[in-house]
Amino acid sequence: MLILKALSSFKSVHNEPTNREIHLPKYINLKIGSDYIDVALSEILFLQSYGNYVKVYTMKRIYVATTTTSELERKLPSNLFTRVQNLL
Repeated sequence: MLILKALSSFKSVHNEPTNREIHLPKYINLKIGSDYIDVALSEILFLQSYGNYVKVYTMKRIYVATTTTSELERKLPSNLFTRVQNLL
């Protein structure tokens, strides 16, 4: 099982440049069934690989997005999310 987990507080302390402003997207557009929705990055708790889908866990609900973990990983800001693998 692959999990993407928000590490913004850790990375902001250790990796953020201090001399320039960084513009990050506030939302990510996901295909849920036949619809597209915008999900706020600040609402995402973690993501879980689910075959050719990804479960997106937010504070309000769980979405099943029609995308792969690799595709979603390319769209997410690397300073807010990192990919980890459950080895248990």
